[in-house]
Amino acid sequence: MKEETDIELQLSVYASAFDEFVDTGRYPVYGEEDVLMAYLVTVFEDCLGTQWWNDEILRDLLKNSILEFFSMLLSCFQQIEQRREIEWKYINAILNVKDLERKEELWEKISDYLMGQYSQYELNVGGYNSLLKQGEFDMDILFQKICDEWSLAYRRKIREEKQRCLNSTKKQFESSVGRSNMKDYRIMSRYRMISVKYKELKEIVSCMGREKEQTDELDTLIKQYIPETLSSSVAHSDIHGVEEGNDLQALMPTEVALLAELATEDLFFMKYAMRQLQLFSGRSDSVWKKQESRAKRREPRQIKGPMIVAIDTSGSMQGKAESIAKALLMEITQMAKKQCRKCFLLSFSVRAQVLNTAHPGNWKKVREFMVSQFSGGTDGEEMLTTILHTLTKENYLMADVLIISDFEFAFCCKSTESRIRREQERGVHFYGLQIGNGLNVYKELLDKVWRLDL
Repeated sequence: MKEETDIELQLSVYASAFDEFVDTGRYPVYGEEDVLMAYLVTVFEDCLGTQWWNDEILRDLLKNSILEFFSMLLSCFQQIEQRREIEWKYINAILNVKDLERKEELWEKISDYLMGQYSQYELNVGGYNSLLKQGEFDMDILFQKICDEWSLAYRRKIREEKQRCLNSTKKQFESSVGRSNMKDYRIMSRYRMISVKYKELKEIVSCMGREKEQTDELDTLIKQYIPETLSSSVAHSDIHGVEEGNDLQALMPTEVALLAELATEDLFFMKYAMRQLQLFSGRSDSVWKKQESRAKRREPRQIKGPMIVAIDTSGSMQGKAESIAKALLMEITQMAKKQCRKCFLLSFSVRAQVLNTAHPGNWKKVREFMVSQFSGGTDGEEMLTTILHTLTKENYLMADVLIISDFEFAFCCKSTESRIRREQERGVHFYGLQIGNGLNVYKELLDKVWRLDL
């Protein structure tokens, strides 16, 4: 368990370094022993300016692939360190024990092992044995000298073994990452287009991201001046010309037509990745309008807590509903990573299962979920029970819960309803996206429900 926690913490360091370089262009500072950070820098140098770096989806897929690769390597690195852990224990024991005879006894036990591990150029064990037998030097100073040189040789050996492990696997990783990521890229691009098509999905992401929550005083009356730029339904008089890019809201019809045929679909995604799609260009001097409104502000929540996204994976959600659910999950997961928030995916049909999408080690499972097909029945009661149980773990204060379903299941029992209302009183928000036009018996219980009629 501790080893998994250590790997997770290390992966978060590399993920933060990746994000910081994307945001600022600053290379990470690292020690010479950190072979993975050194490799990450070479990735930055190789990919900078290419389509892998210029396209947000490809860049994020690259990041996920690297971190999955690092997760595997860190497990190997732990085994390397465990094999040589005995040396580090002896180094500390010799340095910390005060009795000189005990120092000599410890050294005698380990010296034969060290002679098999290091050449005389790496650590001259035989030479130090001769000096100890001569007794011409201050023994405490000599043992300090031995441990200092031994520590350097030990760290150098560990670094060399880690570097060999990296070198033996990176070529295979680099040759496979392009093929696998381009396949995922087509899937993610389709989901991104779905997110652009339905404005309700953007509203949900904004709500889950708490973008509108402020820190002003409670119950203050405010005026809002909302700037409005050109919308997707811009008038012909506002069109200034044609430009290249990948803004899906400004696509020319000829580019949309590429998606109609399998033969030209890959061409569309290639042009999207290279920002070469033909777009309508709006006038640079477009008019900004002001819209005034008065609203009574709710008391803001002080922290951005974790998120739980429960997706109905039953057979009734197959097809378009499934694609919409996955598109929304992708957008929320991206937002959670940017905000450094925990995001738990709960898929429910016959049996509910929880997956932490923010854990780099789980991104492969998230990707597998994105390409899987929904099937099975629906157990809404178990889904709600699992959500409530998850809210009792760790620190789930001020959590956000989103249920994506057609809501074709019965209303929960009284005890479950009471528990949900208690969580709402504590600051947990329960949201729902209903995909379909059936009767939703949870509309009054949830804080807000969006509906998409297919």
